[in-house]
Amino acid sequence: MTTTSMARSRAWRRFMVACWWLWRNPGYGFDAYVLGFDADGVLIVSDCGVADFDRGRTVSRLVVMQAADGRRYFSYRRDQMLADNRFAKIWIGWHWAANDGHRHMIKVMFNPFRSVS
Repeated sequence: MTTTSMARSRAWRRFMVACWWLWRNPGYGFDAYVLGFDADGVLIVSDCGVADFDRGRTVSRLVVMQAADGRRYFSYRRDQMLADNRFAKIWIGWHWAANDGHRHMIKVMFNPFRSVS
């Protein structure tokens, strides 16, 4: 491989990583404005489970919301205890609170490396 092709390959990888970071970073609005939904007129249809997370025990919460247009969205969050005082944090669906007051962003998280502090 020539020096020029190696430089192009490295530049392409850096570009792809930058695109991935922008895509997954909710601060840039992709999660809220492209994949999210409007917070006006949202009703909580169902709210099951507990909201006491990060306490060193297995807990979960499922929230079903209905937007003003009638579409339903869900949010499932779980802390699953593992061995050695560690736990997996799982969150999939739309955030049950509109953090900016305008949009409910989509959230997908799986982190099996959390430890109880």
